[in-house]
Amino acid sequence: MWLLVCTGTAAGAPDDPAPGGNDPLRQRSPNRCSGSQLPLSRGGKPLRGGRERLSLLRSGQPGPHHRSQRPARGGSSIRSEYQWRKHIVARILITGNKGFFGARFQRHYSLQHQILGIDRDEVDIVDRDAVLRTIEEYRPEIVIHGAAITATSFSDKHPELTRQINVDGAVHVAEGAMAVGARLLFFSTEQVFNGNVEAGPYREEHAANPDTMYGRTKLEAEDRLRGILSDLWILRFTWMFGLPEYQAMVNPNVVWDALRIAVSGKPARIPVQEFRGLTWVYHMIDRILGVLEIPPGTYHIGSENELGRYDIFRHIFRELGIASRIDDLLIPDHDKYRAKPRDVRLDTGKIGAAGITFPPGTEAISECIREFSMTGMGSP
Repeated sequence: MWLLVCTGTAAGAPDDPAPGGNDPLRQRSPNRCSGSQLPLSRGGKPLRGGRERLSLLRSGQPGPHHRSQRPARGGSSIRSEYQWRKHIVARILITGNKGFFGARFQRHYSLQHQILGIDRDEVDIVDRDAVLRTIEEYRPEIVIHGAAITATSFSDKHPELTRQINVDGAVHVAEGAMAVGARLLFFSTEQVFNGNVEAGPYREEHAANPDTMYGRTKLEAEDRLRGILSDLWILRFTWMFGLPEYQAMVNPNVVWDALRIAVSGKPARIPVQEFRGLTWVYHMIDRILGVLEIPPGTYHIGSENELGRYDIFRHIFRELGIASRIDDLLIPDHDKYRAKPRDVRLDTGKIGAAGITFPPGTEAISECIREFSMTGMGSP
């Protein structure tokens, strides 16, 4: 089975739930594979194309920067990588292989799957012909597409470019998947509900009312893709968090932001009336392939969370062992979102009923902090 993955985003921002990077236009390269390096030459001669590279992929040779796999985190029942690892060695092609989600996904699965990467310098998803050629060359059975502009401020200032990448680019990938008979996983976002007046959590059938260019283009892409192919999984992500790692960039997120406040010692105002799901990136990575085992459709995916951002920061400080610094460093901001609380929480009951479940956001945060051995920071 061949697997083409287009994960990661063109840009990241503090309120972006999707995987991303710092360059608003950044996508990835089909010949860059830091997690499972694919040779570009053999015997001093350059490889000519995808067919010759496929023979190397079938050899099952791991790359030099592999990371051993671990059991799925979170202690929840899931239908995920366990079944995949027993039966499938997949060919994975990632856009965003240096992005927040993509780099970690690539490392995690590099021993089990052969992983390539796509960059806009070589395959711009706005270029329909280039996208179709690339997918035809590698002929995957599965396509996972997450490349997008996600920075809300950037997308609002550049609406046409955002639509080209987020909508047209997604359509091109879907057309390529359809042409080779591939199934498609499409990464969408909680922010399709950013303009809804009523409070969350929102179910999949809830009418979305995005008020940003990012949310509008993601919702438009969802609708366009449904008209192209039926073997389609639309995954609306909650906000992912994680910490910096070697050769893996980090997006602004609650855990990283709280840690920076603690290290800098500079007080920060944290909104009280902001509510979002919070998913540890490795919980998502552990479960993402399990989506292929459930029926196609639209799913809300990730950890649910009942706390506002300020209370989440308090929880993080307590888990770090620096509860005594909460009042000095965390200033509750009651003014932001006072008129209309920001609530983009997702109800993930549908995908949970299908067997893919996540721990609550607070538990995920605690596990992340333990994983990085950061408990007890306040101890002498």
